[in-house]
Amino acid sequence: MPEYLAPGVYIEEFEIGAKPIEGVSTSTAGFVGVAEKGPLNTPTLVTSFAEYQSIFGNYLPEESKNARWLPYAIEGFFSNGGKRAYIVRVAKDAIKASGFIPDISGITTTLSKETASGSIIMQVANVEELQADDTLYLSDGAFSEYMQPKFVGDAKALSLDSGLAEDYTNASITRLSTGDTTYTVKKAVNAKDTSIELENMQPSLSISDVILIDKDEKVEIGIIDSISSTTITLESPLKYSHAAGSIITKLTFDANSPKAPVLKDSQINESILLIQKGDTEFEKGAAIKIEGEYFIIKGVETGNLLVKEKLRYKHDPGLFIKKLTAAINIEAANEGEWGNDIKLIIKENSLCITSLADDSEANISTFKLRTVNGMEKGTKLKIKNADKVIDATVKEVFKGERKVVLESAIPDALSADTPVSTVEFDLIVRSGDFEEAFKSLSMNKDHSRYIEKIITDKKSRLIRIKAVNNEGASLQPMPTTAGEPGWLLGTSGKGSNGIPGNGEFINVYVGKDDDKNPKNRTGLYALKNKEDISIVAIPGISIQEVQDKIIEHCESLNRFAVLDCAEGAELDGVEEQRNFFDSKYAALYYPWIRAFDPMSKTRVNVPSSGHICGIYARSDTERGVHKAPANEKINGALGLEEINGNPRVLTKGMQEILNPKGINCIRIFPGRGIRV
Repeated sequence: MPEYLAPGVYIEEFEIGAKPIEGVSTSTAGFVGVAEKGPLNTPTLVTSFAEYQSIFGNYLPEESKNARWLPYAIEGFFSNGGKRAYIVRVAKDAIKASGFIPDISGITTTLSKETASGSIIMQVANVEELQADDTLYLSDGAFSEYMQPKFVGDAKALSLDSGLAEDYTNASITRLSTGDTTYTVKKAVNAKDTSIELENMQPSLSISDVILIDKDEKVEIGIIDSISSTTITLESPLKYSHAAGSIITKLTFDANSPKAPVLKDSQINESILLIQKGDTEFEKGAAIKIEGEYFIIKGVETGNLLVKEKLRYKHDPGLFIKKLTAAINIEAANEGEWGNDIKLIIKENSLCITSLADDSEANISTFKLRTVNGMEKGTKLKIKNADKVIDATVKEVFKGERKVVLESAIPDALSADTPVSTVEFDLIVRSGDFEEAFKSLSMNKDHSRYIEKIITDKKSRLIRIKAVNNEGASLQPMPTTAGEPGWLLGTSGKGSNGIPGNGEFINVYVGKDDDKNPKNRTGLYALKNKEDISIVAIPGISIQEVQDKIIEHCESLNRFAVLDCAEGAELDGVEEQRNFFDSKYAALYYPWIRAFDPMSKTRVNVPSSGHICGIYARSDTERGVHKAPANEKINGALGLEEINGNPRVLTKGMQEILNPKGINCIRIFPGRGIRV
């Protein structure tokens, strides 16, 4: 049906006399599928692919497999003339990313010993309040950084030359000793070699002997697998190349010698072991054995705080360390991994910078200021009295007299011109290239710019404020591994996309109906909540039970279903699929088409239903419903699907088999493109 929604020139074809077909709008489609983000099970109107991306995100990765086709279908819908689409995003147990804006005020402990860049263990003044997996903030100006303890308590951290091959519980370490006898490498060997020729072998070596090869940075351990004359073959290839003249020493150990217990269970691939701090048996360069494995100690550090990741910077003793607590709990606006990368950036702000107008006595709460602009009940103030900063909160403002009454009296006497400033902050929320900025926020509930009043469901697409835990918290710029001061949202809980497996498609895509409370409808049934939908598709899903439900849905609501065949289906397969249905409210299209994939930067097979729905809308809008949506070019189609690298070929003869059975074909016509 032609639509005249804006000024323009339109061409309309119409029959002379009675119209044989009553027009029904087909420019509004309903799609159900998995998306990167966006509201779940809520029909959401989009009028362009750009609008879809802003609400529902981008293309999904290849790991999403059969659930990734919704964005391709929506792009195809709009590129082929679609006008409006309602999107129902579905997922299987998707999770919202959650986290917090931390309070970094106060001190938990201090650094008591200098640490080098790249260190993994620190010495702090006390660890009473610290636990493994806490998040700590080390305050060092531009070199501030976060850390998470892996182990709290006095320990010596041994960095090994390679990771463990197994998990170990209650393991212990034995130091190997070297004898006075040495062996000399006769010919240079390369990394990955297994054979070493020696100048002599006196006294003789034996199979299974453990040897120390070379020294300094190229030192490594080998185990002899076989011996031939003066050539030894090792069980494992060499890690390094070794020059002629390099020295080899046999390692020995006494099975009855003392062993140092490892303080923490060790996992496969781990390369750091913890032993008691007072144990001096192990130093850099020493050879050790743990269970059946041999290692060289590459580094030794002592301290009482082992961190999970190496420190980025050198830090001097005396710096403050704060255990981070949540000042404001935040979660992503909706479920999905996208929320893990939301960045929260705090910027200091002040609505008013002024000073006292008169001297004031101690223990009073009313002050006259040069100006009270920007102040109101709940405004937090900072009063700088010499080297001391006094925090205060405004209880009442008298603008005509330029006076403020504070909630508590100030114990100090203050002189005129003492600096006074209001304390607000800006919150920048960033996800990819999209950014939201909330200016001059307050942590006080009485303030008109209280954060929960400003950041609401209607004003933010990215985040939701769950709780303000500390109204007196100090929110200041924070470091981040990405360079710009900020804080990533997924600190407390990682979000997940909830990609359904093949066996879960029926429940997830079809969903559940609830006529008593339509807001509780999910999946396909959620489309019942919108009356103006005329075409329905679940792109890429060819499961019979799902397509049965689509047809049932359309028959009951006088809508039309566009069905996809299975990817790679042969003629007998699509004929079998067609035999499952008998309805005038659905059409089946064959085969899939080829389109560009922005994720992999290659061409991929995509279902055609989204493109076909767009063609329906284009044909009916431009010509009218009396014109069948056939012989129409498919915009965005680069070819027919490929199977194992071979393009699909659909001939006129094949079409003559499929058409009479009610299967609509997509074919390539030389010089005329890809058409329905």
